[in-house]
Amino acid sequence: MSKAPKGFTGGLDRDVQSKIDSSHDPHQETEVRHWIEGVIGEKFPSPNFETSLKNGVILCKLINRIRPGSVPKIGTGSAPFVQMENINNFLTSCKALGMATVDLFMTVDLFEGKNLGLVIRSLEQLRRLAAKHGVSTAPVIDHAKPAGVFDYVSEKEVEASGVGSYSHSSSGSSTHSSSSKGQCKSCSKSLEPSARFCNHCGAKV
Repeated sequence: MSKAPKGFTGGLDRDVQSKIDSSHDPHQETEVRHWIEGVIGEKFPSPNFETSLKNGVILCKLINRIRPGSVPKIGTGSAPFVQMENINNFLTSCKALGMATVDLFMTVDLFEGKNLGLVIRSLEQLRRLAAKHGVSTAPVIDHAKPAGVFDYVSEKEVEASGVGSYSHSSSGSSTHSSSSKGQCKSCSKSLEPSARFCNHCGAKV
């Protein structure tokens, strides 16, 4: 009996993979990307969605913005186990936030690129849940900044108009109230000038 050529997959495997590929909605990907960039206040490091999220760092920053301190230590190493641990910590924190297991992707879906469509749908579900925790579901764009630079503003901050919040006039211009800051009260790490959130633990400052 002749062997199947290397790399050959049966009809069922091809059908499954085709369904997975077709579940990837580019428009939804763009919306989710803009939302994440708005929440964490920084651009994705790569135009490629999967590549930008693969090491789990952005995901950990995202969940720390939604619930400060969810991931106290974010791994920055390039080793696969470090990056997969970041993703796993993000998923665990999502469960703690109230997301159902059926709404979450698996670590390999992102790290090995097995199901990007499911990753995007999970993040969309997180966006809906984040709104219940006072996190805006859409980025706030400061038109005085270069294109693509976003600022995170929660609904609670808008209501309170506290220190470091942005206020937007009808013309689209922004004013910024800031104060000098030294160290984060939660993790004692150094803060960047005019920071509203600690870049290390996500706590509000």
